Amino acid sequence: MRSLLYLMAVWGLLCLAPSAAAQFTPTPPLPANIEMLLAKDSTLRVHVTEWLVTGNKKTKPYIIEREMLIRQGDTLELKNLHSLLDESRRLVYNTALFTSVDITPVLLENQQLSIVVSVQEKWYIYPLPHLQLADRNFNEWWNTYNADFSRLIYGVRFMHYNTGGRRDPLTIMVNAGYTRNISVLYTSPYSNRTLTEGFSIQATYSDNRETIVSTSANNKLQLFKTDNFSRKNFFFGANYMRRNGFYFRHQIGAGINYTEVDDSVVLLNPRFFNTNKTGMLYPDFSYKLQFLKVDNINYPLDGLSFTAGILKRGFGFTGGMNMTALDFTVNRYKPHGNNWYSAFTVAGQLKAPFRLSYLNNRAFGYKEYYIRGLEYYAIDGPVSALGKYTLKKKILQFNVPVPFKNVIANRVPFQIFAKVYGDAGYSYNVPETETRLNNRFLYSSGFGLDILSLYDMSLRLEYSFNQLGENGLFLHITGAF
Repeated sequence: MRSLLYLMAVWGLLCLAPSAAAQFTPTPPLPANIEMLLAKDSTLRVHVTEWLVTGNKKTKPYIIEREMLIRQGDTLELKNLHSLLDESRRLVYNTALFTSVDITPVLLENQQLSIVVSVQEKWYIYPLPHLQLADRNFNEWWNTYNADFSRLIYGVRFMHYNTGGRRDPLTIMVNAGYTRNISVLYTSPYSNRTLTEGFSIQATYSDNRETIVSTSANNKLQLFKTDNFSRKNFFFGANYMRRNGFYFRHQIGAGINYTEVDDSVVLLNPRFFNTNKTGMLYPDFSYKLQFLKVDNINYPLDGLSFTAGILKRGFGFTGGMNMTALDFTVNRYKPHGNNWYSAFTVAGQLKAPFRLSYLNNRAFGYKEYYIRGLEYYAIDGPVSALGKYTLKKKILQFNVPVPFKNVIANRVPFQIFAKVYGDAGYSYNVPETETRLNNRFLYSSGFGLDILSLYDMSLRLEYSFNQLGENGLFLHITGAF
């Protein structure tokens, strides 16, 4: 009962979180008069003489036009109209600024066409209470620490997803509890006239009550905790972004980090910083390439995405916090018809030198880089690779009306997917820090449910089996806070 009540409370809180509308719907057929014209002559060309936008109270019209494959003045073959409208809707929707997007073609005289884009904007301003776990994931907090509420991080998070109407989000966060931190992040992806260049800037300061000192031979995290705060972190960074077309994005970043820990941390693990110092100041330089062409950026069912990046940490190449890291992730999403879908992921990391500081040596078990069924384990190493496959079917879809008037939504949509999956991975580590799960083939499988709700929030319930003979229920919540 306690678990059920807690889960219901969490889900209720998540329904306040902002994102995009629940699942992208297919583009409707062309109007009857255009279909009749197309049936008579499939080679007919039309000229777009009007381009109108409605419903955008905050968003600048040129931000919407930036995502359109059809522009005023274009001449196009009528047989390609529906596919262009469908892809344009996906691009506009994936700005995550709107809860709905409709694009209607209106046939005028003399084979002229008017394009009407109707959008419903999200509620962009969210001054919300912020709740976060101090642990790597929900499962570790729930089972390892028995849902200890003293390990919660709480505070206030102010978010404006469209500050100047140019898809430029601002986030200010102040937290207390198990970790104290304050952070500010502003992103302006379209800061030039041609809407191809942008920037972001971020500053963060935090104090942690406990520090992850090392990983045990059994792949469990070893913690150091004092009555005060055992670790301080400061980061300031900026990124330059470029997006010439619709699907490719480039990002170049630079930042400065300062991390300081209690003397005992370095005594317990001399490899923590790879030096005997208790405080380290080091720079980061990065480049990331991203390709994104999916139907829904929050819960894709169709399309392809990949990222590849390089990170240079420190000015040197060995010792201390110096590191050069390469990483990549490829995701392929494919619909099979009759509400069946599959998803395949391949990801990997390569870091040099192989004898890294402990802070730089992380692999599986952090953020979204994990093997399902091994969530309780931390697996380090400079070289790692991961593959995931999921087959799912949508089994249920319904709406729950909201009984009171509000600016966020008048109904709460739900979609439920049943799934089966299998994961495999490998992480190499140097002999002196090798653990039970290093340098061996890892695999797992399982089944579960994905519950997709308001603003593409998803609750993933997964019952997994791993190669160690262990099994259990794992919960993952995405698209929240």
